[in-house]
Amino acid sequence: MPRIIFLLCCLLMNRASALGQRQLSGKVLSVEGTPLKDVHIILLLIEKNKPLAFGFTDQKGRFILNLPSVVVDSVAIKFSVIGYETKTVLFSVKSGPEVPELRLSTSSKNLPEVVVKSNPVIQRRDTISYDVKAFSEKQDMVLADVLRRMPGIEVTDNGTVKYQGRAINRYYIEGLNLLDAKYGIANNNIPVGAVEQVQVLENHQPLKVLDSVTISNRAALNIKLTGAAKNTLIGRAKTGIGIPTLLADGELVPMRFAKNEQVLLSYKFNNAGFNYKNELASLTDDITTPAKTPLLGIPAATLPSFSQQRYLFNKQHVLSMNYLKKIRQGKELKLNIDFVHDIQKQNSSTRIVNYFDTDTVRINENQTLRLGETHVNAQVEILSNNERAYTATGMRFGYSRSNDDGKIGLPKLSAQKLRDHFVWVEKYGKSIRKVKKWIHGFNYQVGYNKSPQQLNIAPDISGYFFVANQKIDSLMQQASLERWYAKTGYTVALSMGRFLFEQAANVGYNRNQYHAPLYRFENGQPSLIADSINNQFEAEEWSAVYVPKLNYKGEKWKFSAQLPVNFLGHQNNNSKRNYLNRLFVTYDLSGQYTINTNLNILVNWVNDQFYLPAYLASDRFTLINYRSLVNQNGIIKRRDRESVTAYLFYKNTIRSLFGHLFISRENSLDNYMTDQNFNGSFLIGNAIERENPASVYKTGGALSKYVSRLKTTLSVAVNLQQSAGQQSNAGVLSDYKVHTRGLSAKLNTRIKDMVVDYAIQLSHISSSVGNRKSRNKTRNLSQVFSVSYALPRQYVLKWGVEANRFSTDAGLPRQFLFSDFLIRKNMGASKMSVDLYWQNMFNLKQMETIMVNGNQIMTQTYQLRPSQCMLRLHFNL
Repeated sequence: MPRIIFLLCCLLMNRASALGQRQLSGKVLSVEGTPLKDVHIILLLIEKNKPLAFGFTDQKGRFILNLPSVVVDSVAIKFSVIGYETKTVLFSVKSGPEVPELRLSTSSKNLPEVVVKSNPVIQRRDTISYDVKAFSEKQDMVLADVLRRMPGIEVTDNGTVKYQGRAINRYYIEGLNLLDAKYGIANNNIPVGAVEQVQVLENHQPLKVLDSVTISNRAALNIKLTGAAKNTLIGRAKTGIGIPTLLADGELVPMRFAKNEQVLLSYKFNNAGFNYKNELASLTDDITTPAKTPLLGIPAATLPSFSQQRYLFNKQHVLSMNYLKKIRQGKELKLNIDFVHDIQKQNSSTRIVNYFDTDTVRINENQTLRLGETHVNAQVEILSNNERAYTATGMRFGYSRSNDDGKIGLPKLSAQKLRDHFVWVEKYGKSIRKVKKWIHGFNYQVGYNKSPQQLNIAPDISGYFFVANQKIDSLMQQASLERWYAKTGYTVALSMGRFLFEQAANVGYNRNQYHAPLYRFENGQPSLIADSINNQFEAEEWSAVYVPKLNYKGEKWKFSAQLPVNFLGHQNNNSKRNYLNRLFVTYDLSGQYTINTNLNILVNWVNDQFYLPAYLASDRFTLINYRSLVNQNGIIKRRDRESVTAYLFYKNTIRSLFGHLFISRENSLDNYMTDQNFNGSFLIGNAIERENPASVYKTGGALSKYVSRLKTTLSVAVNLQQSAGQQSNAGVLSDYKVHTRGLSAKLNTRIKDMVVDYAIQLSHISSSVGNRKSRNKTRNLSQVFSVSYALPRQYVLKWGVEANRFSTDAGLPRQFLFSDFLIRKNMGASKMSVDLYWQNMFNLKQMETIMVNGNQIMTQTYQLRPSQCMLRLHFNL
């Protein structure tokens, strides 16, 4: 009853308001008598020029305006529409409700300039579009320069692109997948002026036939080019020379992106410290190629996290050819070829402290290395990807050769040589078809690879192989791993509304041959040291997997569950574990819930079991480097793992605000551990069969915001991690824990003609072993600051500073300061620029880093490149 009374009151009020108003109507025509639509009409109070009402004409040119209940004799009516003159007429309200017919003549006046401002980040369903112009600055040259400023997007040091903390699963250019996992070559070479938008495709399923039925919680990136950059030759070229020695840096990167064809070619060379081969790294985890297994090695300093350009002494040639062509019947032909010839020199020193419950082992050594690498990888593929079917067939192959030479001092000097080759070939195919509600899929993969390696050590400085009254000139460890593998599978699925029921079966075969004899040279004559250091290992594995899977895809809920049933058969010729037949069940559960357009939750729970490569089940010793002799003791190595990960994602594209929180817990259980026995710095590792638990706990989050009014991007990230495990030293078992805390922040802002970039990263690592109450603590503070200033006449100045500070409980803090300077002249419409680049202005000679890995603290000192200047010419094709 109260609701009815309320509605009646509203109707009476509306009626009273209507009685206090009068209506004016009329018609607007062109001079030729054609009715004009969408003419804007404003009713004005003559004395104050105050608007009283407004409206538009309909398709017949008619309009109706409500005249408010004001006491007036006359009003002004203003008529305006694009392309016609604006006219204002006076009308006496006493003459009646009908306004005389009005005719407008066309206007030839130029319209004033209209500036339309749009949001730099726009979302349409699952696609988020970033306007590249909104984030670009005058000093930007390639796409990667702009990506780092976009909120919600992160580019890691190795080039991986992440969206809201998770790596993307595909990288497209105008909707085509030209580069697969090696998209770094696009980010570092596509001119920034050729890109109009960067699109993030949320919940992206690369296979279109599965898009409506399966669940994906990963994002892809799509690069939208400007109209002028399509169907034409674009790209970059560069040439440069420098001092103090004769430095050279050059590149030629032509590319063309058409509707049915894409080409990207790249050739780069330098000896100035730029590592161009990083552009060819695989950056997505679901597209993998066979990798060389490092059986032997020369100890080398771990690459530090600061810029490689500061410490890399190199001579490098990198070539990449990528071609995609749409052929008949919706198929695509793709060809990718990479070639690298790289020579690097490293001078460093390493101090390693191994903490055990009952002992502390210290290793100090100086290293001078010359690393030579040549490799070529190629892939050819024919692919069809549409809503009804997906088919792909192709072949991959590659060859690599490494020639590494090193001198190790303890302080005794030992010359070492490592020679290894790696050859591989793989044939694969996949087909998925949709027939009504049914989906059928078939896949296969066959391949072969071989990796012979040889390590020469002269003389043996370990003392372990020394025999009384016998002079050992050198040691030679040979190792060869040969592998054949094949895998095939069939999938059938039924789509029923929001549900997809899927069943898949896979069978596989894997054969390994591992040979690793150790020789000593006495008076130039080789002889086999002992049977215990002579591996002649062969193994065969059979696998079968049955995977039932259920997917549910609702408006807010998405759920996926799979329960793989695995069978593994293993047979080898060692003396301990000749046979293994094991049946086990794992599971993978994931759920995604959309709270609203801004908030999204993702939870993943995985329990799996897998076996490490078969050759690790050998039961002989291998001298993997001059100070490490390891025996796997014939154990077939198994790992059980359970992990739970939860994400909370937030995005507000209107405010250009992105954030995420995550928490994860992983517990693993190995069936072995390595007992470490040190003879001085010489390590003898024996695998022992026993339960070896480990756990890792991680939590953190990130927040990034773009303020268009201030042209400012700000991001903050926090990460906490705790890992725990066990270790064995001389038969004594002890526990270890490592705590890591990290905070990072980035700021990019424009102040008139000046652009400021600032980044800070703090990390605090503490570790403890056994019953030791004191913790080993390391602290690291890294800051990078740069300022760019745009001067008149197309000049750009850039000055940068990088500061690093390291400290431990055991020593005084160490501080390092770098400074770089660049001046660039843009040649305007010629698409050419010239710059002078001065690196390491303070001529810093050495750099030190500290790393913690389990119970080990490693301090490494690197020889740095001297202060150098380069004059470079850049061209946009």
